Amino acid sequence: MTVISVGQEELLARRTFFLENKKAQIIGRFMTHEHHFYGLRNLDDICTVLNCYDDPKVSEHPIDSGWSFTQFFFPEAYSRGERLDNQAATIYDLFVQIRQEYGLSSEFDIPMEYFSYTIENALKMYGINGDKKDWISVQQWREAIKFSGYVESEIYMAITE
Repeated sequence: MTVISVGQEELLARRTFFLENKKAQIIGRFMTHEHHFYGLRNLDDICTVLNCYDDPKVSEHPIDSGWSFTQFFFPEAYSRGERLDNQAATIYDLFVQIRQEYGLSSEFDIPMEYFSYTIENALKMYGINGDKKDWISVQQWREAIKFSGYVESEIYMAITE
């Protein structure tokens, strides 16, 4: 049996406590290795994730349709060559700007949860099932980021540190 525990930074303090108190059996059984999970930390990370929304071989929507998320939500834009991964620099810049506007000085590390909410918001709010926009504008990307809850989460995390 293999046990993989996923938790917050506080588990490292627990691990240290167990080590200091000679509780090696617990460390040996459940906490032998540690690995820090990161979110999206640079433009390449963002581009990689966005490409997954564009490529039906990676993620198909609806299932068994042969379509990508981008094609489903923006069929006309997709047919003329628009892709989310072409928006990577814009989205990255917006995250940087929004972080500056709210005084978020921590390291650039966008949790996947909030990034995927951003993309989901943009697709659903502005695509074929929402406002039926031709394509996603810079202002709409900004709104999608703000609606994701990212800013609130980062502010809360900054307060608790």
